[in-house]
Amino acid sequence: MSFLSVYFANIDDFDTQSLIDSLPSERREYVLGCNDTQKRKQSATAGALLMYALRVSEHSDCTLHNVSGKWLVKTPDNERSLSINKNKQDIFCSITHTENIACIALSSAEVGIDSEFDSDRIFKVANRYFCQNEKTYISQTPASAVYFWTAKESYAKYTGKGLKKPLDSFELRPIDFGLSKKYGVATPFYRMFEIYDKKILEQRIYRIEHSELPPTTVCTALNPDFDVFSVKRVIETEM
Repeated sequence: MSFLSVYFANIDDFDTQSLIDSLPSERREYVLGCNDTQKRKQSATAGALLMYALRVSEHSDCTLHNVSGKWLVKTPDNERSLSINKNKQDIFCSITHTENIACIALSSAEVGIDSEFDSDRIFKVANRYFCQNEKTYISQTPASAVYFWTAKESYAKYTGKGLKKPLDSFELRPIDFGLSKKYGVATPFYRMFEIYDKKILEQRIYRIEHSELPPTTVCTALNPDFDVFSVKRVIETEM
């Protein structure tokens, strides 16, 4: 069965110390190593979200490992955020947090997720590191810069390389950008970009729709036709 489950939480809804105390030892040490208070809160909430997601998806027997500053359920052969194998089915996860939101995607297929609130910084980064065609599009529609940024990051996470993958090494081309056309019935996916990475790939960038998520939350996936798709806000009593 193919699935994609997105879990998110408002970090201000939780007591950070309680979350830290509930984390496995390696993840706890990683969180306590964050000197910035906000990053510590974000990291603790993301950790608790993953533990919650593994529990409700019947993967609670998995263990966490800290590898090169990344927390993984199993040390993979590459740098994907998470890759485990249970009953011969690969499970993948990607993590993002921004300001007061922490968010993870747990999926039966490779996945990358990113979320950002808009800021002038993103526009400046786009002008320095994006492909020329992308720069041209953004110059004509400045409001699209943050969507390109989150799409770039989600694809980089999808590849397993993260920001070690140069942002100008692949190109995004808008599809139905800015339209509210949905693919499938009652799906929160909006198809947004095609990815050109040396050749045309099957991967696509999709926007995840939820009233409590930043509208720029996007996900890279092979296709949006999962057997099960869900977006859920997690509250303190569920953790």
